[in-house]
Amino acid sequence: LSLLDKVTDVNGKLVKDYEPKVKNQIEGVSSSTWDAVQSGMRRVVTSTSYTFGSLGNFELSGKTGTAQQSTTHPNHGLFVGFGPSSDPEIAFAIRIANGYNSTYPSEVGRDIIRYYYNLDEKDEIVTGHASSLGSVVSGD
Repeated sequence: LSLLDKVTDVNGKLVKDYEPKVKNQIEGVSSSTWDAVQSGMRRVVTSTSYTFGSLGNFELSGKTGTAQQSTTHPNHGLFVGFGPSSDPEIAFAIRIANGYNSTYPSEVGRDIIRYYYNLDEKDEIVTGHASSLGSVVSGD
């Protein structure tokens, strides 16, 4: 995970370049297990076209989830993802505290990809107001 690639000034001149360093690696997981996890994460996205249909042919993989804090608080909504699935360049994890379910975090993840890869006009993605739960965007 690299949080910062480089820092530039307002003119685009490089101020500092950050080189990623491998701190540790996961070992002992079979390739069939990795394949099953990645295949499942891809199916999460392809099976919910009402949320991810606006990505077109972009291959996103992800996992939704909720975490219960207590019976008196709404669940926390979660979505983690990476893409493109076959050759990942970006990964993210989104948590909305007390967000009830994973719909909003999934939509945020979708819109991060739409914005980052210029899959839609920026003013269609960043509107300055919240959308309705489970809202669809053009193309969904």
